[in-house]
Amino acid sequence: VRYITPDVSQVNGDVDSAWLVRGSDTHGNFVLETPPVADMDDAARAEHARIMQLRQSVLYKGVAGQPAHTAV
Repeated sequence: VRYITPDVSQVNGDVDSAWLVRGSDTHGNFVLETPPVADMDDAARAEHARIMQLRQSVLYKGVAGQPAHTAV
């Protein structure tokens, strides 16, 4: 877990996500994550997929093809 202030921004990708733990985000540098209401419910799984897509856009920026773990 890394705690950062909302005024910092991702420099290696277009957008990243974060979980706001207190206060408010007046900068809009992150897509705010939605906490799950139940383990493995459909909404939680969809949110996880959305966040993983954002993270992959940061981690694999400039890489040709898809990461092996995303291949179906």
